[in-house]
Amino acid sequence: MVRLLSITLLIVSLLAPNSFAGISKGYGYPLSSDLSVAPIKISGKGIYNLVISINLLQRPQDRKIYRTDAYREALNRLQVEWSGIALQKILEAQEVSIEDLPKLKKTIESEIINLANNIKQKYSLEESVELVFSISNFFLLEPKVK
Repeated sequence: MVRLLSITLLIVSLLAPNSFAGISKGYGYPLSSDLSVAPIKISGKGIYNLVISINLLQRPQDRKIYRTDAYREALNRLQVEWSGIALQKILEAQEVSIEDLPKLKKTIESEIINLANNIKQKYSLEESVELVFSISNFFLLEPKVK
């Protein structure tokens, strides 16, 4: 009798709607990331692949809740367009030295900030709304031929 009662309580608790309260779309991972790879000529070393990745914050953490369609669309547009700007700046650099890579990274980051500000204006978002991103990887890979 005790075994039947405990099994019944277990089944009822698993099937109760409140037991799934934490499992929903609203509690998803707040970051999205993207990666871009472009060839770059390093002075005296040859051609390398420059790997750049970006993290975008889907939900701001500072108690600001942006759940509008315009905010989501602006983030989606930023996620699509950032790599084009990064590739353009890398290709414009043509040949760089290792010491010039931090300057190139800052140039790319400032251009992405300008892009984010333009996107906010296009989608009529307030000036206080933040499109938060960070360039998380910026490194060279030597291409290997098999």
